[in-house]
Amino acid sequence: MIIVKLKGGLGNQMFQYALGKAMAKRLGTTLKLDLDFLLDRTPRKNFIFRDYDLDIFNLSVERALPDDISPFFYQPKNKVDALFTRFKKWWVPYTVYCESHFHVDPAIFLLSGNIYLEGYWQSARYFQAIEDEVRSDFSFKFPITPTSNQLRDEIESSNSVCVNVRRADFLNTSFHGVCDMKYFAPAIELLA
Repeated sequence: MIIVKLKGGLGNQMFQYALGKAMAKRLGTTLKLDLDFLLDRTPRKNFIFRDYDLDIFNLSVERALPDDISPFFYQPKNKVDALFTRFKKWWVPYTVYCESHFHVDPAIFLLSGNIYLEGYWQSARYFQAIEDEVRSDFSFKFPITPTSNQLRDEIESSNSVCVNVRRADFLNTSFHGVCDMKYFAPAIELLA
């Protein structure tokens, strides 16, 4: 079984799902998603709460339940329990694998057994072997509205540029930082 801990916004969740699906397919096992972090609303400093966003797509995947997750984080109660746990993990390995940096980690392609993945995994190289399947999974459940279709047609028929000014959720956290008009004004001038 592959379990992926989902965190972050829609784009982050898409990368996490894609890696999990590729791993599950390569190992011939099931994929489940751990939503606990997304659903936890415990107050945290410098943190932006996110929701599960993959439900807008045509993908079918199970949520990991506590019984699925607990073997990965099991703490033995005594020496006998520890010995049994070590034997069990040798027989059916349970691996927790955390992303240690933001570039492709080739070691992940060598993992086997039951794997719990935590990270952002922001590279298409993690799922390039099943790229067409992932693209299909990320097709929208519901059709685009006529108004949105009209806007898309206008964008496609002109020399268009999109400027995304992300401030609202970043104003309350020091983690990402915020650009001000000293950045946006020259950027818009350059695009013009």
